[in-house]
Amino acid sequence: MSRYHLEGKIVLITGAAKGIGFGIAHRLAAEGCHIVMNDIDADTLSTSVKKLSEKYGEIVEIAGDVGNEEDVERMFERIAESFEGLDILVNNAALVGRRKWLPEWNNDYFDEVIRVNVRGMYLCSRAAAAFMAKRGWGSIINLSSVAAARAFRAHVPYVTSKGAVDSLTRALAIDLASYGIRVNAIGPGMIATESWQAFSPEQIKHLRQIPLLKREGSVENIAGVVAFLASEDASYITGQIIYVDGGGLCQFYSPCAEIPHLIDPPPEHYKLE
Repeated sequence: MSRYHLEGKIVLITGAAKGIGFGIAHRLAAEGCHIVMNDIDADTLSTSVKKLSEKYGEIVEIAGDVGNEEDVERMFERIAESFEGLDILVNNAALVGRRKWLPEWNNDYFDEVIRVNVRGMYLCSRAAAAFMAKRGWGSIINLSSVAAARAFRAHVPYVTSKGAVDSLTRALAIDLASYGIRVNAIGPGMIATESWQAFSPEQIKHLRQIPLLKREGSVENIAGVVAFLASEDASYITGQIIYVDGGGLCQFYSPCAEIPHLIDPPPEHYKLE
């Protein structure tokens, strides 16, 4: 299946037990990479590692909290023991939280989201850069969100953290370019993960009207962009945020905000006069 000549590359994916992280691990394993999977949920991580290792061979499993400096140090010590280096880091681990309006948020939870989503990404990137600089090559890929560019209602901690992720991506790209390390981010839009199952059919119908493509994305859509950004095909791309959102952000208003009787429907057929 390899498309991007990533065979033999050593990859660490954080938050890899399920959802987008697991999809990325699956794709990069199929590309022939040596995979290190991390997650704070040790039990789910073990199940996911077993599933992938049955198909692709040995997967290194390291449970831990990316926002905890000791856990991150231990994780990179294990990588040094197993591979003596690292080529690709995918910073995927993040907290989202339930919908709550500003007065309902606990201040401690705001701090926790920043600790995991921003500090965790910083700690892992800093440790990975030390490995990559020795080789003069590396790719760091941060998972951001469309929330960094357009705020969601009732998600103040998460939206704030993702705005910081975009800024961190640009700052890291500047500092690490001279070492041959590229740093980019991906901003997923509406992606069908396990959480998608919580929506009712009516809610899904409504949500599908938001992106221009009128459908949800898949974890494979994100994983494919990760593989591209990790590869030499993207060797002249750094400091960028690539949105994978089905065209949701390019609109001034989403269809949900438009007043139907003021908006002409699109023609059924496109005709060039």
